[in-house]
Amino acid sequence: MHLNILVVEDNNTEKAARLLPEDWQVTYCDNSYDAIQLIKKEDSFQLLMLDEYASPLSAYQTFDYLKSEIKTEVPVLVLGEEGENGILEHYQNKMAFIKKPVTSNDIKIINDLVEKNFVPKEVSDKAYSLEYLNVISDSNFEFIKETLIIFRTSVKDKLIQLREALGQNDFKSVAEIAHNIKPSFEMLENKTSVHICDLLNNRAPKEEVPELVTELESQFDKINTELENDFPELL
Repeated sequence: MHLNILVVEDNNTEKAARLLPEDWQVTYCDNSYDAIQLIKKEDSFQLLMLDEYASPLSAYQTFDYLKSEIKTEVPVLVLGEEGENGILEHYQNKMAFIKKPVTSNDIKIINDLVEKNFVPKEVSDKAYSLEYLNVISDSNFEFIKETLIIFRTSVKDKLIQLREALGQNDFKSVAEIAHNIKPSFEMLENKTSVHICDLLNNRAPKEEVPELVTELESQFDKINTELENDFPELL
C-alpha cells in the first residue's frame, strides 16, 4: 500500500521515517503548528507522525485541534517514552503509540493504524459526504439518519418555493431561499450546490438564475437518489 505520511521533524521521527518503505511519500515539517497548516491545505495525508510532546501542541492536542477546528481525523502515530497512562484509549483506533527508539518491527503498527482509517479517494465523486455528520455526532447513526430525513423533506420544500419565486420573477425571495438552504448542502459537503447558493444569494445576473435553479434541483435529485440507494430505510 502506497502511503502519504506527514512527519513533524525531530531526531526520533527522522529515524522512524527512514524505516518506512521506499514507495511511501514522506513530507517533513518543523513543528505541530506547521503540520496543522499543511493538513488544512492538503487532505491527502493518511498519517501524522510526531513526538508525544511535540511543540507548540503535543500529539494529543494536535489531534484534538484537527478534529474540532478542521473537522478531520488524520490518524496520529505517537513516538514517546511511555505514553500517558490510559489516554490512548480515548482516541480508540485513531492513534497508536510506539516507544522510542523505533525499530523495523514497528512498521506493522503503522500499517495497522493506516489500514483501519484508510478511505479510498474514489468516494469523493459522490454527490454527498457524511464525514461532517460523523464528526459532530461521533458516528451516531440515529442522529445521522434523522438529519438526512430532515434534509430531504426541508430542502425539497424550499426548492419548490424557490421555483415558485422564480416563476414570479421574485429574485429577492430567490436569494433569501438560496441563503437559507446553503447550510444544508454544506452539511453534506456538496460544493457544487453551495457555490450555486452563493451565486443566487449574491444576485447572479437575472438571465442566469433559471439555469442555476435547474442545476440546484438536479444536484438535490442526485443526492436524493444516492441517499435512497445507500440508505433504503430512509424511503
